[in-house]
Amino acid sequence: MKDYRIEITVRNNRIIEMMRMSGFTTAAELCRAYRLDPVIVGQYINLKKSPLLKTGGWNATALKLADALYCLPGDLWTEIQQKKVLKTNCTAIEVEEQELIGLARPQTPLQLLENKEVKNKIYEVLGTFDIRNEDIIKMKFGLSPYFRGHSLREIGNKYNISVERVRQIKNKALRRMRHPGLKKHFESVGVE
Repeated sequence: MKDYRIEITVRNNRIIEMMRMSGFTTAAELCRAYRLDPVIVGQYINLKKSPLLKTGGWNATALKLADALYCLPGDLWTEIQQKKVLKTNCTAIEVEEQELIGLARPQTPLQLLENKEVKNKIYEVLGTFDIRNEDIIKMKFGLSPYFRGHSLREIGNKYNISVERVRQIKNKALRRMRHPGLKKHFESVGVE
């Protein structure tokens, strides 16, 4: 008999994060606001339904969901998630105490941000952006002086730019942060 039982639930975190960034706390709230089928949206979140038609195009509900979240359908599903449907999104594993300690060792992004050295490197990289783009990234991800992540719509309203333009700025900044030349900043403190 093992010491611990860990229950694992798999969900599409891309959809959940985009909902949160758009100001929705629940899928039901989003479905009511945009007249989406809550059963299908639930299946998308739980990865039990593919957003693709058999012909390869996007399902109408997937397109409406992407429109409601001001993004492209490809932003809500990875390539694997688009094609692979789960029979069940829940499972459980049993582990010994030592195994549990090994599982708990990786740091969460929040724990990494609490690490002063990592935080300094992130702000050093952000300092290479122009003032507006730096502020947009700080707003989007809830970095100081902001204490929560803001939706693309909220940021667009502040700067009087479109949601799509905010998304472009965010994506460009993230690409710059992932650039191989900047990886050394993060590798030196153990962040990949």
